[in-house]
Amino acid sequence: MNRTIIMLSLLIPFALAGCFSSTEEESSNEMEAVTSPYVELTDQEIKALPEGRIQALLDGAGAGYALSAELNSYPGPLHTLELALELSLSEEQKEKTEELYNGMKEEAQKIGEQIVNLELQLENAFRAKTITKNDVDNMTNQISNLDGKLRSVHLNAHIDMMDVLTNEQIKMYDELRGYSSDHDHTDHNHHHGHGH
Repeated sequence: MNRTIIMLSLLIPFALAGCFSSTEEESSNEMEAVTSPYVELTDQEIKALPEGRIQALLDGAGAGYALSAELNSYPGPLHTLELALELSLSEEQKEKTEELYNGMKEEAQKIGEQIVNLELQLENAFRAKTITKNDVDNMTNQISNLDGKLRSVHLNAHIDMMDVLTNEQIKMYDELRGYSSDHDHTDHNHHHGHGH
């Protein structure tokens, strides 16, 4: 559900951008609820990024990056841990999943911070009226490359999970997450012939 909310939050600000402008009072009220270690970043207004999007990037959250995997029977480490009891994860499976999740989150946070910093640089350059077309090309290319890396980090974590769970657990994961029960799970048999 959080993933869906974050996805929607990416679209809403662009639709509403022309309808209102943030006041200093609104900004200060929003900042009171921020507990991120990157307060100096979240305290900045970045018109291209809504507050929820900034926080997701700094927290290493999925933000919809792994939907191609999640909705095609490639479980994610975070939700697997949340369903550990229901999936009857062994201690070894828990440890491997936690390791994958922590590694993914750490890498995603680093990339996310770089994206936020670049977006802030881009915003500030426009504010200062010092931006050039070359600046735009350079910064947007960097942001695009980082965004691609970030998506890769999240997607690859789902692929790595295929070596942790059994076919039965993957099927149960899909059912517990509310995905179609008639989804074809036979595609992964070549991954799990040993059923580990």
